[in-house]
Amino acid sequence: MKFVDIHCHLLPGIDDGAKDMQMALSMTQLAVLNGIERIVLTPHIQPGIYDNNLASIQSVFAKYQAAVVAEDIDVELGFAAEYHLTPDLLPAVEAQQVPYLGEVEGEKILLLELPHTSVPAGALQLIRWLRANSIRPLIAHPERNQEIIRHPEKIRPLASQGALFQLTAGSLTGAFGSKSRRSAQELLQAGLGHVIASDAHNLGRRSPELLAGMQAAAGIVGESKAGDMVDATPRQLTAALFV
Repeated sequence: MKFVDIHCHLLPGIDDGAKDMQMALSMTQLAVLNGIERIVLTPHIQPGIYDNNLASIQSVFAKYQAAVVAEDIDVELGFAAEYHLTPDLLPAVEAQQVPYLGEVEGEKILLLELPHTSVPAGALQLIRWLRANSIRPLIAHPERNQEIIRHPEKIRPLASQGALFQLTAGSLTGAFGSKSRRSAQELLQAGLGHVIASDAHNLGRRSPELLAGMQAAAGIVGESKAGDMVDATPRQLTAALFV
């Protein structure tokens, strides 16, 4: 089976993912060996920590893509960003400086990261604002958010506003611990998992691999639904990047 990975950190030297081009290429080769045929690279944007923007990401991506072609690695590539929930997001949207995952039914798809420890009080209002501006958030790895782990009901209001949710393959296999694994399972059981992605950062514990996560999900939602989460759904969400 072939996979589509729409959340990973392979771009070299731009965040806490691949440290250099050699590592980026090694991660890309591993992804392909693991059956991933389409990759959307999503470096962090978190002002003050990862000061990336549309132009800087595009520049690094162009060099990386050229290196992948030179190495004759057979993979489709696109880029977006994992945008941390921050007040800087609103002016970036208005200035058309946000790298989106794609566009579906007239709405741009934004990979949105919540703080690791909480669901901020303003998250619901932000999602409403995004939807009003024809942007649909795909929330990255909610199963690893400490507040959602403790209080799973905190995710319900976000879902009621149309947010989508991306689970990490490693969470489903236990690579992030038993609490994140249980949280991911609960989200799947509640129908609140839409995409499985690798969130790959390196060649070790956080490598670009989706098969084991899909297999774990299949035990909860069935093989067909789990297969859609690593192929049909992420392919649809990112189709506009590959036209």
